[in-house]
Amino acid sequence: MYDSNTIDLILQNADITDIIGESVKLKKEGSRYKGLCLFHDERTPSFVVYPQTNTCKCYGCGKQFNVIGYVMEKEHMTFPKTVRYLDRRYGIDVKEHEESQEEQASRMKKEALKGCLKAVSVFYRQQFLIKNRSASCENSVSTYFLAIEKGTNVGLHFLLSLFGHSGLSRWIIYAINYISIN
Repeated sequence: MYDSNTIDLILQNADITDIIGESVKLKKEGSRYKGLCLFHDERTPSFVVYPQTNTCKCYGCGKQFNVIGYVMEKEHMTFPKTVRYLDRRYGIDVKEHEESQEEQASRMKKEALKGCLKAVSVFYRQQFLIKNRSASCENSVSTYFLAIEKGTNVGLHFLLSLFGHSGLSRWIIYAINYISIN
């Protein structure tokens, strides 16, 4: 595992514009850059790079990343491989530490809860869209279910508006809170 200081150093020093610019033709627009998204087919650029925050977002497919997430997605790398790659590229001294049994158990629980949230989100999104076959609402509904999957407050409010305070809602609230706190 890597300590948070190491990850912060990578996020501060790795230049997302430089990395994305190797495979995407970027055009400067004000303080940001725009180009065609690598993750879906498009003719009009909807992929935006924000150098000031070292992040990017595609407004076509909804994918958004920091520099580590982008490299992981594009290169199909694991988190540790991506950290080592960016370390070598930018000369950052990566410090690894042994994970305690408590840290490992917490990480594994968090990963399991994330997997459950994703499964619940996918299932209910499909059920919701089957019942409400309106193409106009599909994008906004997808955004809300993605928010549930990622454990955000927007997802939580949408979930409660759909299901009230049922047992499933309480379980999902627990999972979201556990993931965001740990």
